[in-house]
Amino acid sequence: MAVYGKIDEFNAECEDWMQYTERLTQYFIANKITDNDQRRVILLSVIGSKTYGLLRSLVTPDKPADKSYEDIVDLLKKHFNPKPSPIVQRCKSYSCERTDGQSVASYVA
Repeated sequence: MAVYGKIDEFNAECEDWMQYTERLTQYFIANKITDNDQRRVILLSVIGSKTYGLLRSLVTPDKPADKSYEDIVDLLKKHFNPKPSPIVQRCKSYSCERTDGQSVASYVA
């Protein structure tokens, strides 16, 4: 069976986790990989040692291989794309100042 495409290891400095999983999904589609166990094994083998180490610490005392593909993707999503704190967002909103030359409509938006 021919393998189409190539998935590099995940690098948080260059790529967003959601973007990486979207590319990985396209890789699975191109190569007709539908089994979630296969998806999990491929993900664990291509994410790289740094991300794998992070994943191990997130699932401790379990091992990453004991988790499902969806669980792994969700855990790393929550780590790399945390939900913003409403308190912090409110503080940013209240501390916003109008700059010189900025229209009122732009400032209010």
